[in-house]
Amino acid sequence: MSKTRYDKKHISMWVDETLLKNCEEHQKELGMKSRSEYIEAALEAYSQFANKKATEYVEKNVLPRMEKMMYSLENRIGRQMFKLIVESAKICRILFDHLELDFDDFDELHEKCIKEAKHLNGAITFPSSVRDKKLAELYEEE
Repeated sequence: MSKTRYDKKHISMWVDETLLKNCEEHQKELGMKSRSEYIEAALEAYSQFANKKATEYVEKNVLPRMEKMMYSLENRIGRQMFKLIVESAKICRILFDHLELDFDDFDELHEKCIKEAKHLNGAITFPSSVRDKKLAELYEEE
């Protein structure tokens, strides 16, 4: 049961102006109706922390937010990975069909790509000598 304003004690206090501005910004971000509500929540959180109930506070307030953030991040990474897999599969299919590679050549290419990825620690770049050669061929065709 929430307390009404008549169940609470009124106090006055002096606060640094920048701290008060931060309080008002966070109050709006958290959707709290008043500065008093924000200060009361902050006092409750600090009291729990000071009373060595930090674990309880973290479990109640921090962990659920972190779990939501992690779940959202996992979903986003999963969607991005799926998009990359689809694009990679399309490129492989085009190369395999149009270059008329046989399975042995394709497996050999696959092994070379794995070695290159391991050597570059996953940061694959197109070798400059090959890139320059291909660009020169493209310009000659035009």
